Amino acid sequence: MDLRARPCLAGVKSICNAAGFATNHKRVLSSEGNRRADLKIRNIRVAQQTDLLVDVILRHDFIGAGQTGLNQGQLRNPDNPDHILKSAAADKISKYRDTYRRHRHVAFLPACMSTSAAATASSCA
Repeated sequence: MDLRARPCLAGVKSICNAAGFATNHKRVLSSEGNRRADLKIRNIRVAQQTDLLVDVILRHDFIGAGQTGLNQGQLRNPDNPDHILKSAAADKISKYRDTYRRHRHVAFLPACMSTSAAATASSCA
């Protein structure tokens, strides 16, 4: 996990704990191989599964480079600023949802945020 995404993870964990759900962020189930979600919310019972795994994703929505600096700070999708978040969530869903469902019997939720502080969560149990 990108260290800059930790405040988002801490916020999700805090909300879940305040609602009475136990969480775990150190020993989270892996999908296949060594990839792991960032947070497990136990006994939340969502999408006909007992537990929910949350994977926090940080995306940079500004692009641009160059020695002059004239191209820096431009939005990737100025007409659709949520596109980068939806795309990141769709990527995680396509990579992990079926694996977690098939082998671990848990629901999976990508929690996406951008460097401009936009955020979304897409349920993909």
